Amino acid sequence: MSTAAQRRLLKDLQRIQKESGDDIIATPQKNNLLKWTATIEGADGTPWEGGLFQLKLDFSEKYPNKPPLIKFIS
Repeated sequence: MSTAAQRRLLKDLQRIQKESGDDIIATPQKNNLLKWTATIEGADGTPWEGGLFQLKLDFSEKYPNKPPLIKFIS
């Protein structure tokens, strides 16, 4: 049985897949819906333009009321 946080994360994943272009890629781990990896592109017109950034996102069961912990992977 899934929790409220897991149901919300599944909705968020569907929305990301439907609405985002190639500039955002986010996927949960195979066995843990609360741990994701993501790749984002630097925004045009900023010092980060052309950059490709990888992130780790750790969600808690209190999501969406508590934001995930996000770490940039270098």
